[in-house]
Amino acid sequence: MKKYIFMMILAMGLYAETTDPMFVEDNLVEEIVEDDFFGNAFETGTIEDLTMDINKESISFTGDFKTNGAFADYDGKASTMNAEIESNVNIDVRLKEGVKAYTSLNLSKANNDTANPEFLKLNEMFFDFNINDKVYVRSGKQNLAWGRGYFFNPTDLINIEKKKLDDVSGQREGNLGVKVHVPYGLEKNFYAYLQMEDKTLLSEGSLALKYEFLVKNSEFSLATIIRNPDSYSPLLALDFASSIGEYQTFGEFLLQEGDKLTYYENGIDIKLKDKLVLQGTVGYSKTFDKIGKDEDEKNISLIQEFYYNGAGYKKNGYKQFPTSAFYNAYTDGKYYLATFLTFNKFINKDTTFGLNLLNGFSDSANRLDVSYNYKLKDTVTLGSSVQGYFSSNTSSDTSSSSFNILPRVAISFSAGIEF
Repeated sequence: MKKYIFMMILAMGLYAETTDPMFVEDNLVEEIVEDDFFGNAFETGTIEDLTMDINKESISFTGDFKTNGAFADYDGKASTMNAEIESNVNIDVRLKEGVKAYTSLNLSKANNDTANPEFLKLNEMFFDFNINDKVYVRSGKQNLAWGRGYFFNPTDLINIEKKKLDDVSGQREGNLGVKVHVPYGLEKNFYAYLQMEDKTLLSEGSLALKYEFLVKNSEFSLATIIRNPDSYSPLLALDFASSIGEYQTFGEFLLQEGDKLTYYENGIDIKLKDKLVLQGTVGYSKTFDKIGKDEDEKNISLIQEFYYNGAGYKKNGYKQFPTSAFYNAYTDGKYYLATFLTFNKFINKDTTFGLNLLNGFSDSANRLDVSYNYKLKDTVTLGSSVQGYFSSNTSSDTSSSSFNILPRVAISFSAGIEF
């Protein structure tokens, strides 16, 4: 345990040191628009502007509509065709004194109803209020922004849906709960969240407590997460956001006891008894702008993130799984690297080209997503993408009944509008 705690403290110290003015941009906090613990973007501006916004009443309707068609090939053994229409509708009601109500609905229909039986899904529905502008409360079904990881979020143990490689910032279903935010000046924040999704007894709920603070221009947070207090020990979480020169850096770590984690050996769940399990991710982002000499300046954004899964398998973990369970080489291994490369204004100001790559080193399993989007009009976008799953290790063959079968290649086309 001392070893893991030392590693977490060392990470805090390392990034605290990089906040020296010669390494950190002065406007770091203003430039990085990040989600806080509650999933709200930090707002900037004068006190007068913010006060005016708080006391302004408004009702807004936003959303999108998208149709998508896809073809997938399973290494020549089978092929599938999928078609789907989907719409997200958001209603935002803002009243005076910081009172707000928000509802987000998802409607979808697929050609295969058994794969997508829900026509209507409630993503979020909550309301905000405050007590004397000192304590801020949000109650209802909500999506929390956990940790600083861009794609990997080992500290996210409450949100229902996980991030998708081909749509990292897409809308996700929230969970029912109450969260409280108590700011202390401009450099410290205290948070508490009680999850009540699918819970009928108080002892079944999950509780998260978080303390957030600034060290120069770097932001850190310490949190403890208690899931089902009657049977789970508290978990320790740490995350940070900083910069080194022109590179923005981020990371998050989770430390927990392994006796509640599933771990198979020769088809038997032996748990990770008497072990402390560390899961963590660190990464960086960089934007290369002023590319080209045309009137509309192009830019390229690069994000890379490494993930260590202490509860994963070093190599060929699927051999340890029972036939009744499915091993996913893209989540159940021990070492991963995710790379996101985006070319904005790729051919002209209306096009975007993206390359997303996920490398699973434990099973030599790799996934490549290539996307191209063209903005036909201000509200209409046409898109296409190719997903490929490939491996240089034949031991990761999907012929095993315990291996999660994924298509070798998938091609999709889409058209969508925003309103």
